[in-house]
Amino acid sequence: MKRLKKLARIMSVPLYARALLEFGVPAGSENDKFLRGRNFMTIADVGANRGQFLLSAKRNCPGAAVMSFEPVPSAAAKLEKLAARLGNVQVHRVALGAAAGSAAICVPSRNDESSMALELDGNTFEVPVRTLDDVLYGRTLARPALLKIDVQGYEMSVLSGAERVLPLFDDLYVEVTFAQVGPRHSPAADVVAWLHERSFELMGVYNPAAHGKPWHACDMHFRRIARDAVAAKEPKGVVFGPRAVAG
Repeated sequence: MKRLKKLARIMSVPLYARALLEFGVPAGSENDKFLRGRNFMTIADVGANRGQFLLSAKRNCPGAAVMSFEPVPSAAAKLEKLAARLGNVQVHRVALGAAAGSAAICVPSRNDESSMALELDGNTFEVPVRTLDDVLYGRTLARPALLKIDVQGYEMSVLSGAERVLPLFDDLYVEVTFAQVGPRHSPAADVVAWLHERSFELMGVYNPAAHGKPWHACDMHFRRIARDAVAAKEPKGVVFGPRAVAG
């Protein structure tokens, strides 16, 4: 039923319907709630896969320049075709991590959730790795700028390799999980604490995944504390902690 509802949403939006029918890419329509009304001018999409988040970004922030990072060749090939149709999108066929080099990535046969942090039932092969610092250091980004990360538990490695360029971004949108399920896997608590130390405040939670159990994953929105004065005027997801008390 949930999949049918999502398909109905996708087919109700012309951009999403065309992408699904022409490229076989289902839009990440669940991200519309976060992106709607934010008007980001630059988006770095880490873990872009086939372009699911890219479609939502282009629908809600049509003026944004997007940098998409995807190391899996089959996914990157579809992403490049979609990016060419959408325009103003750069596709980087690399993974991002804590240091440049190469690393093993596991690509499961039944879904899109490839991971460099988890051992999954699928094919494993080496992919090139760069750091976001290497890609962006010394550049100026059009603001406001968003860093989106969806890397199935490899979040801390990506963030560690982006520490010098984090000040270029106003907001972060990071998929996290709450339990550490492997030695390379980053639980949500580590991500929240690390970003808090670097002046990014947790603003809200989107798309909690439960499947009848306590939340095990969600997307978290962080904002640089320096911009907190305007936070009350912008749309938020579910907010908890001290900000929930403050309203």
